[in-house]
Amino acid sequence: MALIGSASQIHAQTEAPTIEVNSKFNLTVEDVKLKSGTKAEALLEVFGEPDRTKESSKGEITYLYDSLGFMFVSDNDVVRVLGINFNWDGDTKFPEKSFTGTLKLGEQVVVAESIPDNFAENKSIAFACPIPLMCASKDRSASLMITSAFKDGVLSQVLILIK
Repeated sequence: MALIGSASQIHAQTEAPTIEVNSKFNLTVEDVKLKSGTKAEALLEVFGEPDRTKESSKGEITYLYDSLGFMFVSDNDVVRVLGINFNWDGDTKFPEKSFTGTLKLGEQVVVAESIPDNFAENKSIAFACPIPLMCASKDRSASLMITSAFKDGVLSQVLILIK
């Protein structure tokens, strides 16, 4: 088991993660398919121990991978939220460092320079951008809810909520 943990930690430190949501709202992080009920251990096996954790008063645990620019939240050991930081806006629930990997939403690759129009133009996953500060996936019946936040016209973070 120690060998797997060591290999995972090396993997997390040396490679950029790939996060992908396809047009059917299937979420994959590296080779792990995340869906309702996925245990936190599935991501811990891939990325190793996080740089830090925070526990809320409700018992939710946030696993922050500062060096990679992403985090995830578990509730009762089940992954509920995946958060990707692009341009830190001061939100202490996110790593300060920008995401080092690739985020693909449908056919669109999201980058630090993405703007609300890019989300609104996504052909694979429909987004609504009701205000300049936020876009959200339109399909409320989907297994995931995706939101993006902007500060001063710049993408700050993307949240993927697992229902």
